[in-house]
Amino acid sequence: MRDNKITGQIGEFVAYCYFLLRGYKVLRDQKLGGVQVDLILSKKTSLILLEVKARRKRDGKYSVISSSQLKRLKTAAKILMIRNDTFDVSIDVFVVYLCPLKLEHHKNVCDIGWVTK
Repeated sequence: MRDNKITGQIGEFVAYCYFLLRGYKVLRDQKLGGVQVDLILSKKTSLILLEVKARRKRDGKYSVISSSQLKRLKTAAKILMIRNDTFDVSIDVFVVYLCPLKLEHHKNVCDIGWVTK
């Protein structure tokens, strides 16, 4: 279990650096409505809730995100949409394979749905 936690921390750090170097403002370990979000990225009028998945190696077990995780992220995204109604909000998944190093950015992985105030 400890190895998984370290792998996850390395993955989040890699993702943090990756997006920072690409000009995004990056917030780490944020909670929205009780939902933990790995990273929140902002650039121009976009806000992205980023779920980071780190894997030691590419082994063919490709379940990037579970339906329960996706449901929680949608809840957080809707809260973010209400708080920041001038921004486009999306949910992305960023996969970090450590050996050999490979990065995959899956953009806008789901439809968040409409939020009315």
